Amino acid sequence: LSSRRQRQMCIRDRCQPLTHDTSLTGKIAAVKKEVLRPEYQSASYQLVYVTGGNGARGNARGSACFGTNLYDGERHKWARGAFYGEVKPEFLPDWAKARAEKIQKKEQDREVR
Repeated sequence: LSSRRQRQMCIRDRCQPLTHDTSLTGKIAAVKKEVLRPEYQSASYQLVYVTGGNGARGNARGSACFGTNLYDGERHKWARGAFYGEVKPEFLPDWAKARAEKIQKKEQDREVR
């Protein structure tokens, strides 16, 4: 990834609005810049494939969302309020789509076991 591309941030306009009844499970969501440490404030680190958690469900009572960062592959727990929402498909880079597909396959393989 070019350094210019890494520095670009996902902004709210590139995401579907996150409403109370929106489910994030199985979707690529953007973490808000302000919840990231300064060294991780780039679009690459904002992209998360959400795998579950009570907060990831629509009309959630909880706030915990679990997901995998698409850039570094690290699994994290986020509060629902840490997300702008689902990133609109037309703004997703090809590398992010490819990594999300790999994570999705891994998650499906786990469910089968």
